[in-house]
Amino acid sequence: MKLTELTEIVSNILDIPNEIMSKSQEHKYARARFMCLSLYKRINFGVSGNDLSDIFDKDHSTISYMLNKHRKRLKSDLFYLEDYTRSCNALGLNVIDNTQIDRTKLLNHLQSEVNRLTKERDKLKMSLSMIIKCTDEVGNILN
Repeated sequence: MKLTELTEIVSNILDIPNEIMSKSQEHKYARARFMCLSLYKRINFGVSGNDLSDIFDKDHSTISYMLNKHRKRLKSDLFYLEDYTRSCNALGLNVIDNTQIDRTKLLNHLQSEVNRLTKERDKLKMSLSMIIKCTDEVGNILN
């Protein structure tokens, strides 16, 4: 998922303009950035701290600060937890940051997609072989 798509979802859930990635330090945007960072990290498994720094246009220490602030707010701010829960639900994630469960869901989805594409490939191969066979038959008739 692209960051722009994620910020759109979170801004709709929080009922704020999609200015989450602005430089604004207004509470509503800062809090939305904490959520987006955490959600982006969960959705994009294995994304490095350096990549997060580039994507969010923040230095590495700011990324660490934001992730720590997110964890603290989940424990101490009921409204933050409610908004984060709604964001997770919209994205099909568990509220509890259980990356293993999220990975399992993703792997299952990817496996079903591989199966679907394999079936589609087999159908296309069959169609292509039928076209080649028909073309050969037409060529034999014309000769």
